[in-house]
Amino acid sequence: MGFIYQTTATNLSVTDTGDFVQLRNSSTLSVVIHEVRVWQESDTTLAMNTVRLHRGTGGAAGSAMTERELNQGGPAAVVTGFSLPTTDVGTLTGDMQSGWNILQEFLYLPIPEDRIILAASDHFGVSLRVADTLTIGCSVIWEEMV
Repeated sequence: MGFIYQTTATNLSVTDTGDFVQLRNSSTLSVVIHEVRVWQESDTTLAMNTVRLHRGTGGAAGSAMTERELNQGGPAAVVTGFSLPTTDVGTLTGDMQSGWNILQEFLYLPIPEDRIILAASDHFGVSLRVADTLTIGCSVIWEEMV
């Protein structure tokens, strides 16, 4: 068992296909993705989009997100979150796609054996295929294995 962390970004204006949230693992620890939530904050009409969760290398820039420890007394997170990065994470494996009705929240909450695991120095991207501009939020919960 490791330490559990969460990061959240809101009011993200997404206008094209690509990553809108990234987690970058710069340590030698493995990281397990426990939960991803995506919601939209701007539209009131039905539209279908595709949410993509993927791991790989790369990814650049973006606004730093604040990591919050969900355990008590643990170390600071070694994973760093970024919103609206300028370069997507290049996909290696662990790619997951799902249709998303934007009037409902998208929730990735897999059973333990289906969780995405990041190796040392892997990065994790959450991307969206959109046809128009959306204002969205995203929350990711992960575990840093010790």
